[in-house]
Amino acid sequence: MQVLEGYPEVMTAQEVADVVRVTKRQVVRLARERELAAFKWGKEWRFLRSEIHAHMTNTPANAAPLLAQLPEVMTTAEVAAVTRSTVRQVRELADSGSLPAFRVGGEWRFLRQHIAGRLEMGRKPQD
Repeated sequence: MQVLEGYPEVMTAQEVADVVRVTKRQVVRLARERELAAFKWGKEWRFLRSEIHAHMTNTPANAAPLLAQLPEVMTTAEVAAVTRSTVRQVRELADSGSLPAFRVGGEWRFLRQHIAGRLEMGRKPQD
């Protein structure tokens, strides 16, 4: 869908609002009400472009291409890049225990399956 071309696979609430031509507040409300598939990343909402495309075209979403690109064990910087957040936010989520992680030599590491699960958290069950 051309309207989504040029947007990253993980989108912010403002980017979704720009695409669907509503306010950011409306997008956040739709995410909270699970009308739009989204996941909470710290205090911010994130949306998979494939989920937005699926919602707009009324077709099933496929996050597999994004997930297949991720390494099995991810660094803090890699998680920050894929979720479009900061390294600091990723560390805070790991420190608080809200994002499963383990330490190797004082550095946080994350399993792809946990990040994938977080990315797919907001998906509505298929009827």
